[in-house]
Amino acid sequence: MSQRLYVVDTITYFFILIYILGWLEPLMDRIARGRTTAVFPIIEIINADTFACVAGTTNSIGTFSLNDLIFSWSAIPAREKRRRKSQTDPIRSPTMPGGLFSIDKEYFRKIGAYDPGLDYWGGENMELSFKVWMCNGTIEVVTCSNVGHVFRSRNPIRWISTKTNVGKRNSVRVAEVWMDEYKKYFYERINNDVGDYGDVSERKKLRKDLNCKSFDWYVKNVYPELYVPRDAVKTGELVNEGMPRCVDSMGDKRQAALYPCHHQGNNQFWQLTERGQIRQKERVYLCSDNKQGVRISARCTGNPEWVYQDNLTLMNPASGLCLRAKIGGNPDLLLTKCEENKWQRWRFLLKELPS
Repeated sequence: MSQRLYVVDTITYFFILIYILGWLEPLMDRIARGRTTAVFPIIEIINADTFACVAGTTNSIGTFSLNDLIFSWSAIPAREKRRRKSQTDPIRSPTMPGGLFSIDKEYFRKIGAYDPGLDYWGGENMELSFKVWMCNGTIEVVTCSNVGHVFRSRNPIRWISTKTNVGKRNSVRVAEVWMDEYKKYFYERINNDVGDYGDVSERKKLRKDLNCKSFDWYVKNVYPELYVPRDAVKTGELVNEGMPRCVDSMGDKRQAALYPCHHQGNNQFWQLTERGQIRQKERVYLCSDNKQGVRISARCTGNPEWVYQDNLTLMNPASGLCLRAKIGGNPDLLLTKCEENKWQRWRFLLKELPS
């Protein structure tokens, strides 16, 4: 990595699509006050066509989901608002973006810099975020530093033709080293298809040698808002016995449907909770509607929404009807009178995790 050639005390990573002015001093000030503090600025959006600049928000922190381990923005939680004394105080953030941040060089080296086993792009910011916090560091958004970023309409990288999903491979590698027992929630989401993520023995040794904290500590102390699906009693693809098709949330179409099973989890991964909810992630539920069908919603009416019976039928208590696969034409999902036939029998199937 090029960071090995530097002779300065701090390292700042910026994408080439960055325009910056008067940004450095606030970042360096925070690192000077604490050498284990990694910092990133408020990010302003620069239009790629007009170069017009849209001011960034000071009301967000970096987060992620156990569904995909991809960086995302969330509102500052109440606990962090209470901790800060003024609007100019830095904001503690569970994660940081990978394209623009500053960190003390020696601390960066001490915690292993970037994992050399990560390919191309993706997952590196999650790995760095986890280990900074777990290895006695802190991540902050510095509100007095503003940086403009030109967001591209497409990724210019031409990936080498390969059957490997690079993003997933990198995320699995990060999970295997840093996430302890929580990795199972991410693995279930990808149908336990972890693939070949390479040798992580040196990265695990690094973590042990640094005496880093557990991921459970990270969740409880750094990101207690993280949604963890501990109440799931059944997980996996929801497969109909009458046809080899799975219930699919179909992206953002709000209408669930039957679709050929692709065995990759994601839109076809479901969890049946103790409360009788069929859920895909925190705010994606399989709900009955008043037209004897089903839909995808952020919230269902009725409690519980579903009863998974011994005969493998899924009954909706509010209507007394059962989930059924439509026969003929485009496969679809209906709510009909409960009958013991293969079109109303459903199984939650999850691939076994390789030993």
